[in-house]
Amino acid sequence: EKYREGEPIEHNWINRRGSQDFSRLVAYQDAFQPGARRYDVGERSNFALLPMAAEALRQLIDWEVGNVSETIGTLTDLIEEKAEGLGIMTTPKKRRVRHMIGLMLGHDAPDDLARRLTTHNVFVSVRGESVRVSPHLYNTERDVDLLFEILERVAG
Repeated sequence: EKYREGEPIEHNWINRRGSQDFSRLVAYQDAFQPGARRYDVGERSNFALLPMAAEALRQLIDWEVGNVSETIGTLTDLIEEKAEGLGIMTTPKKRRVRHMIGLMLGHDAPDDLARRLTTHNVFVSVRGESVRVSPHLYNTERDVDLLFEILERVAG
């Protein structure tokens, strides 16, 4: 609720009130679009991306959402298992989605953990005292093993 009138990070023409009325684009507005539209960053008007988006949707239909969820879910389950083996708390399975998992490292985690991991080509999102891991279809069980090998090395 509080974000409906929030301040967007990006200030561009398309997230301004009335920007959908192309005949009045020169009547520039300081006010933002209402609701979530205020956070748009120009993706609606990037027509060059439409063929790629359409192809991505066709690919997803071909793979089937359930198969994608199961494949990625197998990796997040493995991440949970390995984390628990190291005493790292995770977001409980019943409280998370299949495509990502949080590893709660606590306040002892290095402040520059994301940078340290990146130097080893491990890309995760640090959220406070937690690490959000979002495997993709190209990731493998070996990638999960490497994640924990490197995590132990740089965070321990």
